[in-house]
Formats: sequence, C-alpha cells, structure tokens
Amino acid sequence: MYSSRLPQSGGDLAPSSRTGRMLQVNYADYCMKILSRAKITALSMMFALSSSNVVAQGMFEKTFLLDVNTTSIRSDIVRDLSIGGYELEGGAPVNFADWYTPKFPDLNVLFLSEVNPSLAVTWGFSTGEKGEKYKIDPGIWLGFIHRIDLDRHSSVTLSARTLVGGRLKESSCVAFYSIIDSFEEVNCRLAASTLPPADTLTFLVDEVGFIDTSISIRYEIVF
Repeated sequence: MYSSRLPQSGGDLAPSSRTGRMLQVNYADYCMKILSRAKITALSMMFALSSSNVVAQGMFEKTFLLDVNTTSIRSDIVRDLSIGGYELEGGAPVNFADWYTPKFPDLNVLFLSEVNPSLAVTWGFSTGEKGEKYKIDPGIWLGFIHRIDLDRHSSVTLSARTLVGGRLKESSCVAFYSIIDSFEEVNCRLAASTLPPADTLTFLVDEVGFIDTSISIRYEIVF
C-alpha cells in the first residue's frame, strides 16, 4: 500500500525539496533583476523623451516668421508662358493667359528657428498652384543661416535654402489637324507653329523645385 504521509525532515525526498526551494529563490532573484533592468530602461527612455521635448520646445520658443511671398523661379516661368496667343484654323483667338493664370498663386511661408546665437534653421512650405495647362506641386522649404565672427568688427554669414517637391509640369493638348485629317497630341502653345505635333512635345516645361535653391555669402563690417 502506498503511504499517504508526507516525508519527514531528513528523509529520502528532503534533498529534492531543498533543491526546489533553491530553484524558487533563484527564479525570484532572476525576475527581480529583469524588473530592475526594465525600470532602468523605462527611466532612460523617459529621460530621453523629456530631453528631446525640452530641446524641441526651446527651438519653437525661438521660432519666428521670416517671410511670406508669392515669388519663385517656377512661378516666373509660368508668367512668361502666359504671354502671347494665336488664332485657330477657324479664326477663334487663343489667349495663353487663360491657360497659365492660376486662381490662387503659389504661396511661400518661411520660418526661422534659432539653434544658437550663430546658427539658425530656416524651414517652411510652398502651397503650389494650378492653371488649366500646368501644375506646381506643393513643397517643403529647408535651409540654414550660419554666422562666423572673424573679429570684433567683421563677420561672414552663409545662408542656403532649397525646396523639396514643388515640381512644375506643363500639360499637352490634343488638336485636330485638317491637313492630315487626324487628332494629334501637341504642345498647346505651339499648336499653330510649323513644327510637327510630335516635335512640339519636347518643349513642354518640366522643372523640379530644386531650381529655386539659393546660396548666399555676406561679408559685414561694423564701424
């Protein structure tokens, strides 16, 4: 018959019981170490996030509106395209201004965020614009201004700015040519020219926002 009594201290099963207790203690210590490391990691992450928030908050506290304008190289290209026109085969006039005048011009808003007394970051956005035969995509302005003091009375300031996005792309037209009795894709502005329709497509405007990149160096003397 099997005995229902528990083993007494010092019996055959006692060493196994002590081993179980040791394993339980070691497992508890292991869990405590993991929890301690997790607490340290969590505190480190909280400190890093707090530090980044302080830096970001400090930068935004020193952020100013730098400029608001509706001028750019891409917009100037479109304004040039809007000049002129021609007559269709039936005598109807075509005015380029109807195709290349936007309802709302491309608006550029620029901000300046001071990093330190000699360095600032410039940033902002371009809303883009659209006409019947072209489109300027929105974009993001990024740049910097860095001043180097040469001595007490002179300094050099380097500034650069570029646009990410902001592509200008002109659309084509489909026109009917009675001389060949066919509809052809053509550059809208050159539909009445002597060029073959297919050859006019190479003159469609397609410019990236990078063409509005600017770099300047200014030397200043204070008397």
